[in-house]
Amino acid sequence: MKKIVFTSLLFSLLLGLDMKAQGNLQFNQVVFIEMEGTSVSGSTPLFVTNTLIVPPGKVLKIESTSVSYSVGQNGFSSHGSLGWGELFLNDKTITKTQYGASNIISEVRFPIWLKEGTYTLKLKIQSAGITSKGFVSGIEFNVTPP
Repeated sequence: MKKIVFTSLLFSLLLGLDMKAQGNLQFNQVVFIEMEGTSVSGSTPLFVTNTLIVPPGKVLKIESTSVSYSVGQNGFSSHGSLGWGELFLNDKTITKTQYGASNIISEVRFPIWLKEGTYTLKLKIQSAGITSKGFVSGIEFNVTPP
């Protein structure tokens, strides 16, 4: 009997709190951003910036990021012994390649969820004569009422 009364009171209390769900997610589009720049000075880093806008009523799930670089005719590589690049989201490092590194270093755990708003992507290129590329891929969702 006590269990039934307790369950009834708990259920009534939860209904009285007017709980609201956050909403459902509905696929909208795939987002792919590519940034590129070539540094002319090894002592002064080059910054290439891009504005990322998540429109009202939407969220963005960043699935992956990457940084690669190229010297001359050799093509792009995500590793190697030359130069380095870094990709920032609102001044926080999310991905980088480093001098002498053998792979891409992720500084955050993916996915990254972004709510509606304006964000700044920044690609930093350090070594002279290096062309770096930054890539961001994600999925944009509409937020629909529950």
